[in-house]
Amino acid sequence: MKAQAFSLDVVVSILILGLLIISISYLTNQIIQDSYEQRRRENNVNQALLALRILLEDEEIGIVDQRNLINSTKLKDFLNNCDNETFMSRFGITRNFYFRISDEFYSPLYECGYSVPQKGEGLVHFTRIGLLRNGSKEKIVRVSLVIWA
Repeated sequence: MKAQAFSLDVVVSILILGLLIISISYLTNQIIQDSYEQRRRENNVNQALLALRILLEDEEIGIVDQRNLINSTKLKDFLNNCDNETFMSRFGITRNFYFRISDEFYSPLYECGYSVPQKGEGLVHFTRIGLLRNGSKEKIVRVSLVIWA
């Protein structure tokens, strides 16, 4: 009778130890995965901020002129080449992206890139305000950039 109780204790102990090992490995995996997602999101945030800074502040490479107004000629060149990965890497964009310029009522004026997924991995969205020069007219616009992995 004592041998049976001893073997039952061993089986229960092994079962508890197994559950403990499985729980620890699951928690470790979750921590690693969360850390990976956070790093990917941070990288996407940095890439989006860098791209917007180059696009809207650098008059040589970006789409703005000397007065920091969005130049329609530079904008058209950007839009015509936005599917060219080499061209886009000049702006620091190496991931999936969606670029849009809309008016003050969020009606799209110009857009390029991929369609934005409902839920993307590391999806980040930034909007900045700018002035679009179209001929002699200047118009307030919203410049949006979405990047995801």
